Amino acid sequence: MDDAHTKNEAESLAIQMKDSKFLVSLVFWHDLLSQVNFVSKELQRDTMDISAGISSFEKLCNWLKTYREKGFQEVLIGANELAEDLDVTPVFQTKRLRKRKKQFEYESADEAFSDPEEAYRVQCFNHVLDKALQSLGPRFEQSQKHASLFGFLCEFKNLPKDTIRKSAANLELALTDVKLVQENEQVSTVKSLDINGYMLCEELEALKPILPSDCRNPLQILQFLAYNNRSTAFPNLFIAIQIFLTIPVTVASGERSFSKLNLIKTYLRSTMQEDRLRSLAIMSIECEVMKSLTLGNILKDFAEQMVRKIKF
Repeated sequence: MDDAHTKNEAESLAIQMKDSKFLVSLVFWHDLLSQVNFVSKELQRDTMDISAGISSFEKLCNWLKTYREKGFQEVLIGANELAEDLDVTPVFQTKRLRKRKKQFEYESADEAFSDPEEAYRVQCFNHVLDKALQSLGPRFEQSQKHASLFGFLCEFKNLPKDTIRKSAANLELALTDVKLVQENEQVSTVKSLDINGYMLCEELEALKPILPSDCRNPLQILQFLAYNNRSTAFPNLFIAIQIFLTIPVTVASGERSFSKLNLIKTYLRSTMQEDRLRSLAIMSIECEVMKSLTLGNILKDFAEQMVRKIKF
């Protein structure tokens, strides 16, 4: 009985998978999720900063807008090629339109689509892309605000001094912490400044002629100042770039690293000691370093250290 039920269910699924609408949806979701997955991995890189993250986000939004206007025909072509490989006729099945009950008299009747492909494009293809564009905006509002504040640090070489001075003043205001202090029944305000906007502008102007041409992003500028012992000569710029680079674009990379501990403990339970747990956690978190190591060399070093030589 179970085998017959499973067989019927598998046959019905096979028939549905050969449906033209399913093939079109398969190609459509593959294109969409591939682009989203690529940008997601880009944002989770350790060297990713907000300016580069905003650039990747804008490219994804532009791709979605272009794909919404011109991508449906490409999806149909890909679905037709897939249907030929499966020996299936790529034809949309026409379905009867279900009438929606009116709640009010002034509501208009549902407009029927004579072409099922056009109905799919309007009701599914465009609808999904519109929702994707609407959901991406609020996720990056805070990052866009940070990029507007710190963005001049990436482009100061090509900016006039007046623009740099104005941007530095806005950054100084954003990084100012105002506290209320009560002394002798009097309340006063105390400002704590992380940077000085005027001095930051002067430091950027002084850095322009000596900064190498290959230093194009904030990380390279920070490394140039640190490796050449010039952090004390440009203190405000050094602090501003450090704050800029420590603002996370996403938290997925950090969450994935910390979740390794639970995975290791679940797999090995409580059969190991603390030293082994700590070592496995470090190996799991630093997996990129582990991939670059050669197992044969490690085993050779281990054998040389653990070998017991007996003198006769």
